[in-house]
Amino acid sequence: MQKIIRDNRAAYDAVKAGDDLANHDDLFQALYNYFVFGGEMPYGVAKARFGCPYEWIMEQSFVWTY
Repeated sequence: MQKIIRDNRAAYDAVKAGDDLANHDDLFQALYNYFVFGGEMPYGVAKARFGCPYEWIMEQSFVWTY
């Protein structure tokens, strides 16, 4: 997680300040891969069948506490 934040610091700070994650593709893709391949994001959410991956990531409060 630290590497994702370090590599996408400007986008991370913008989203943390209230910008939409959808406006920052590189940050979203890095976080999406982290959660999907880490087994944390439910399959239905990852495929946008039972939820929105953008919203799910935004709801993970520990991501935004760095």
